[in-house]
Amino acid sequence: MRFIFLVITIVFVVAGSVAAKENAGAGGAEENVRAVQTKLSDEGCYFGEIDGAYSSDFSAALSRYQIRNGLPITGQLDAETSKTLGAKPAVGPSTAATEQSSETWRGLRKRERRTSTKMRHNARGSAKLSRERATGASAAGYRFGRRVEHGSSA
Repeated sequence: MRFIFLVITIVFVVAGSVAAKENAGAGGAEENVRAVQTKLSDEGCYFGEIDGAYSSDFSAALSRYQIRNGLPITGQLDAETSKTLGAKPAVGPSTAATEQSSETWRGLRKRERRTSTKMRHNARGSAKLSRERATGASAAGYRFGRRVEHGSSA
């Protein structure tokens, strides 16, 4: 009977120490995220509460940091990002996902550049049209809807 009690006690002690080690690892991850949140906040990338939680705000801050530093844009604390931040990675490298994400961001940046170029051209055209309306004449020689010959006034 004493032997069974001793075995049961040993099993509980071992199970308790394993659970304590797992919880200590989770606390270490929370401290790691908290340290990264602080660094991202100092860099002007993170605006949320520094609480050690891996939230959507934290992921967005990681994406901002990755964009600013020319890293693959994953929004995760991957190996490359954690190395530049001096932290432990929270996720392992996923090359396919990283390449897909980076390609997506490259496409979005190209589209943004094209859109902003079009907007600049449209803004120039609008300014020219406003000047024409203000003077009452256009480059084609029209004034208030009637054709005007150069040198004459209507």
